[in-house]
Amino acid sequence: MNRKWPYITAILVLAVMLLMVATRPDAKEHHEAVAEAICNNMENTFGIDLNSKGTKKIMTSLMDTDNTLGFFANDVFGLGTDIKVTNYGLVSVGRLHGRKVISLGAFGHVFTFSDDVLNDYIESKVDDLPGPIRKMVKKAMKDDDDD
Repeated sequence: MNRKWPYITAILVLAVMLLMVATRPDAKEHHEAVAEAICNNMENTFGIDLNSKGTKKIMTSLMDTDNTLGFFANDVFGLGTDIKVTNYGLVSVGRLHGRKVISLGAFGHVFTFSDDVLNDYIESKVDDLPGPIRKMVKKAMKDDDDD
């Protein structure tokens, strides 16, 4: 039996671990990924296209911004305070209100999951939306319930 294999295996495992540490996403990347997931959920579940010209026009008039994703992430949903990101060395984990795991970061990518949690989060934030967007979301949610 070749005595080099345990050393080669140990070196490969160490290399993978170092790669994981070096490419672990930070809190900002978690917030961006969750914001994108929220926007996708609003589009898929409620039929609201946050990148449409009409929505961007409303955003620009309300908030002086055409960065829809940033607007929703920071100004409407308050992801900076609602999502806590914990660094576990090899991976990072995003938790909604410190409890429900909503994102996992590894190898330079943030994976989001649990559409139900995202939809509940969207519904809890509807009243914080600016007037025209709130009406649009509530109408879409009502239409979705009617189906």
